This record gives sequence, C-alpha cells and structure tokens, in this order.
Amino acid sequence: MLGILLAALLGRLIFWVTMDPSSYHQKSDALFYQRTSESIAKDLTYAENGIPTAKKPPLYPLFAGLFLYFLGDQTGVIFAQYLLGVLSSIPVFLLARTFLEDKKALLLMAAYAFYPKSWHWESGFMSEPLALWIINLFFLHLYDYWDKGRITNLWLASLWAGLALLTRSASAVSLILVLAYTTWQGRVTRKLVSFLSCIGIVALVLSPWVVRNFLTLHSFVPTTTQVGLILYSSYVSWGYDMSIVNILPEDQAILDQLAGEVEKDAYLLKRTINYLAERPLRVFALIPMKIKDYLHPFHGRWYPLNMGSKYDLPYGILTSFALLGILWTRKGANTLANAAFLFVLGGIASAIVFHGEIRYGYLITTPLFLLAGFCFTEQTRQKQKRLLLLILFANVALWVVGTALR
Repeated sequence: MLGILLAALLGRLIFWVTMDPSSYHQKSDALFYQRTSESIAKDLTYAENGIPTAKKPPLYPLFAGLFLYFLGDQTGVIFAQYLLGVLSSIPVFLLARTFLEDKKALLLMAAYAFYPKSWHWESGFMSEPLALWIINLFFLHLYDYWDKGRITNLWLASLWAGLALLTRSASAVSLILVLAYTTWQGRVTRKLVSFLSCIGIVALVLSPWVVRNFLTLHSFVPTTTQVGLILYSSYVSWGYDMSIVNILPEDQAILDQLAGEVEKDAYLLKRTINYLAERPLRVFALIPMKIKDYLHPFHGRWYPLNMGSKYDLPYGILTSFALLGILWTRKGANTLANAAFLFVLGGIASAIVFHGEIRYGYLITTPLFLLAGFCFTEQTRQKQKRLLLLILFANVALWVVGTALR
C-alpha cells in the first residue's frame, strides 16, 4: 500500500512539473476560490475583492486559505491537494476489501490513486479534491454503521455529509438519498428517528454558515447565492454559450442595476420560474442533453490527459465497468453497492434539475470505482474475463475514434 501511495504522489509531482496543469484553471471558479482563499489567509474574512460573499460554500476556501497563510503561495495548496488525493485512495481500499480479496482491493486502490482526472482537479484552486475526501469518509463511516450497527457511526457519516455540503452543495441530493436509504433499513419508528437525527446533524453543521450569511448578507442563505444562477443557466440561457455562468445581455443589464449578490440571485431565480411557467415542456426537453453533458466521455477536455483524443479513455473504462457492476449486483443485496448506486442516481437527478456538466460528474467518482470493483468479485469470476476484455477493446477503439474527432 505504501508503494502505491508514494508512486501516486510522485506521479502527481511529475505531472505538475511537466504539464503546468494550473494553466487550465485560470477562470471562473478557480479564480473565485483563489481570491477568497487569499482573503481568508490575509484577514480571516470570506470575501471577494473585499466584499463578503456566499457564492460558493466556505469549507474549501478555508482549507486553501489555511495553507496560504502558513506556506505563502499556491504551491503549498497544490501539494496539500495532491496529498489529499493520494490519501483518498485509502478509504476506497478499506471499502473494497469488504467485498474483494486484498490483492484486488489494492488494484482498485491503485486505479483510484492514478485516475488522471483527479490529477487535473488537484492541480488548481478547485474544491473537488476536498469534496471527494469528505465523501469517501462519509461512505467509510456508513459502512461501519452497516457492519457494526452503532448509531454513532451513522451520526459521524451525517457529520461528513454536512461538511460535504459546505464544500460542494452539488452533492446534496446524493447524500440525502444515501442517508434515507441507510435509515430505511430499520423498523418504522427507528427509521423516522434515525433519519431526522441525521438531518438534524447536517443542519447543525450548516448552521454557522447560515448564521454568518444572515449577519453579513442580511438574508437566509443555507447553501449559496448562486442557486438562481445555476437554474437560470440550466434553462433560460442553455445553449447560448454552453457556459454555466452565462447570462443573456438583457438580463445582465437588469443585474447591473441591483446592489448585492442576494438580490441578483433572487432575480435570476424569479426569471427562471417565470420562463419555465411559460415553457413547462422545456424541463423535459433538456433532460437528455443534461444527462449527456453529465456522463458522456466524448467531452473533449484535458487532451494531454487523454493522450490526444477527444474520448476520455480512463473515464470510459470506469463507467463501463461501473455499469456492469450495477447489473451484476442487482440480484444480490449488497448494501454498499446499493448505496453507491443511489449516490450516482442522486448525481444524475441533480444534473437533470440543475446543470448537467462533466465537472459535476466528478463527485460520483468514488461510487463509480466501488461499483466497478463489483465486476471482480468471486461471484462474477466466471462471467468476467471475456466480457471485460471486450469492454476494454471497445473503449480503446472509441479512444482511437476520438483522436480523429479532435
């Protein structure tokens, strides 16, 4: 295990030196996270250009700001994220060994530690590495609850769920679905009490953020002040620029006259509701495109990581194996597989309602790896060899096609 961890860290450092991946992150969210992290490091205020903000959840800027404060520049932040990405593979191994032999669990851990897309997100001011680490700990404590039946492990999982929402609120539906599924396994009275206790802990974790927003922005903001923007971009301006932060010129003119981000977000939310009231079928018409943008591997990003192809080969193989793992575990009653599947379904549901975008899909990486691992259990050994080789061959063929489509 130590060899895998060290090799994965070394690979990331070589990637950092040779590819200069931070150049891919000089836009929108990364710049926002950098500015707010620098603000926290400077005077402990969560602000953008000196103005208090709630555009993004606060936990990642606090994390990055801590390393900026002690180490002075982004190099320390990137190294910490590389280390976090490497260590995130340990919970995956611990979960995998519950249904795989140790050698196979180590192979799954290695695949996770060397997953190229992780290297990309860890190389800039992005919240994904911290979010994935927290989600992994969420699953680890859930498994301890399923295995040992101790309510404290369920409460710890709820604590991690709250922290995940303070890092990336896009995981909300997935987290609630898995918590609901976990508490549903008890008796009727226990189900309700357990679920309410989980929601109470999540609310308690969120409460300092809510209070801070009320005091600084004078408004009730439980998540962020970009809910309206995300919904607006998902319906009103969809296809105009295919950018999540895109706003139509006529609406931008109105926003320029509004004072604060709370008022602007409220306007965009109201604008979206009115727009959909006039075009209710648009909600359903966009579903296929949102799922496509959330899941498909022909996204044409990160060409260096994809070896010059428009097809994301590692992601294609991962999703293919995960789909097979879902199909092969449907007849069984594996709680971990069911929870991983529900987490993925929650991500897809969020994409349908809000915004289908490949970056959001990165949050389901750990459940995808766990589901892919179920392709290699003893029960599936007889089925696996020829079919898995066929899947690998098909993905390589698609990668070759992707080089021509670039």
